Amino acid sequence: MKLKEMEREMNRSRIVSPQEWEAARQQLLVKEKELTRARDALAAERRRMPWLAVEKNYEFDGPKGKENLLDLFDGRRQLIVYRAFFEPGVKGWPEHACIGCSMLADQVAHPAHLNARDTTLAFVSRAPQTDIARLKARMGWEMPWYTITDSFDADFGVDEWHGTNAFIRDGNNVFRTYFINNRGDEQMGSTWNYLDITALGRQEEWEDSPGGMGGFAGGLPPDPAVRVVDLARRTKPLLETEPVIYDRNNHTLLRRMRLWRDSLRIHSRTGDDASLSLSRLPAIQRRSVFVFRHRAGGSFQALAWLTAFPCLAQ
Repeated sequence: MKLKEMEREMNRSRIVSPQEWEAARQQLLVKEKELTRARDALAAERRRMPWLAVEKNYEFDGPKGKENLLDLFDGRRQLIVYRAFFEPGVKGWPEHACIGCSMLADQVAHPAHLNARDTTLAFVSRAPQTDIARLKARMGWEMPWYTITDSFDADFGVDEWHGTNAFIRDGNNVFRTYFINNRGDEQMGSTWNYLDITALGRQEEWEDSPGGMGGFAGGLPPDPAVRVVDLARRTKPLLETEPVIYDRNNHTLLRRMRLWRDSLRIHSRTGDDASLSLSRLPAIQRRSVFVFRHRAGGSFQALAWLTAFPCLAQ
């Protein structure tokens, strides 16, 4: 329907009182909640999908050289791979990628939120790394983006059309857990929608997961504090200054965090130093903790939400 036709239809809509408008909204809200519950139920079914072992050794070109599929996990438990079309033969090459793929890339949330749930997002294309780096710099995209060098795209259903594959690893063994394409990719970009297609889901306690896996149950590293250290290490290059932690359960706690070998050195606002051993981190209990980026002028920008970290869920 053309825009002018839509506007004519809109002009025929009823103009009602606030009470009538609210009554109409409440009627539609019933269906909205039904859709939300249906979406949660579908995500729960995805988490019960069988796994497919990936037995072939796939190779990619990355910014640091040759990488295999296991490398793309970047040390995390889960991997989400989006096949973007940026390569010779695609409309717009070499100035820009596929229009639809570019739109999706524009709406991808900050990767720190996926990383905090032990999940890595990566894009892959057949363009050389030099072109990928140029495109990312021009568009301001931050996601890892690798070059396909073998049959990965054909083997995973993304050689002729875009699609998103989800993987999980058990040590060095990699498994394919889910795949969406076509209009299924329209919803991608949001952290929650990405997590909803993974085997571990959002990792929230309310989720219906196999064996009650909500809240990071199963597959945790031996030291539950590792993820806090890992996030600090991985976000530090993105920061203009060091990360700042704010605990809203204790409004006086606003501290600067550094990595210090096997401990975190905490600097309070008063300037007093205190070392926090990794072994003590689980005692922090579940709280709402945020990592911020310090901006010029003394303001702070939220960078990551760490509520569900295992060390905060004891």
